[in-house]
Amino acid sequence: MDSSLSVNVYNHILEMILRLELSGGEKIPEEKIAKKFGVSRTPIREALRRLNEAGIVRLYPRRFAEVAVFDEEIIKNIGLTRVSLDKLAVELVILNGSNAEFEELEEIARRCILYSMDGDKYNSVKTDSEFHLAIARLSKNKILYDILDGIHMKVRLIQMNIDKTQTDLDKHLELHMPIVEAIKNRDADLAVKLAQQHLITFYGLEKNSIVNRI
Repeated sequence: MDSSLSVNVYNHILEMILRLELSGGEKIPEEKIAKKFGVSRTPIREALRRLNEAGIVRLYPRRFAEVAVFDEEIIKNIGLTRVSLDKLAVELVILNGSNAEFEELEEIARRCILYSMDGDKYNSVKTDSEFHLAIARLSKNKILYDILDGIHMKVRLIQMNIDKTQTDLDKHLELHMPIVEAIKNRDADLAVKLAQQHLITFYGLEKNSIVNRI
């Protein structure tokens, strides 16, 4: 099997899920995908195995695979995890990042806003994840980055499904710029406060008793 074809199959299924062409709980149309790419079920099942490991597909061996559904408890737990890990990422990026790398963060933040202004939710959400993962990557802590990278595919699916107005999305993404400015000024207290509030508001954690101790 051509490895590039396997990658194409994986990316096709991923796009179908993240663009909401398949709804939560809906079965993955394996036969249809096999016909589209002219392949056997083998590369499709390998792609589904990887997506199951990423947490956005539920795999039932020898039966079927379906798009994952995240209930309110799972979403809040992901939010709490991000509040804690993003705090560490921000502190480390200020400690270990360079001024040139901070310009990279600013460019990603600007792209988020442009996609949002165009009403492009898919790319707004994708670039939002890129922004937060860039902070983790530039923190120079690979273990932290790998953990957050494993979370963010689920984050993207949650963001695509959450019923936010365009105004809400615009406000959410515009908060990246103050975070970048605080990072560029190496103001760790302010940067952490802004980054945490950014997530607390999005995940509705304002009244959560744990988040105030993170």
